[in-house]
Amino acid sequence: MPKYAKACRSRAATISESLSVSGEDVMPTIEAQLRQELRDYAVELRRLAYTLPNGVGEHDLLCLSEQMRTSANQVVPKGA
Repeated sequence: MPKYAKACRSRAATISESLSVSGEDVMPTIEAQLRQELRDYAVELRRLAYTLPNGVGEHDLLCLSEQMRTSANQVVPKGA
C-alpha cells in the first residue's frame, strides 16, 4: 500500500472519530480544518502541475487547484 494511502486512511479515521463527539463546537472546528486541508492540497497540486514534463496537463491541474481553493473559501449559508 502506498505511503499516501495510509496517511489518507489515518486522516479519515481521525476525522470520523472527531465527528462522533457530541457538541455544537465540533462541526465548525472540523469544517475549518477540512477547508484548510483543501487549501493545502490545492497548493500541492499547483506545485505538482509545474513539475510535469513539457507542461502536459499543467493547465488542467492549475484549473483544478483554483477550483479547490475557491471551494475552500466559499461560504455556505447555515442550514443549506
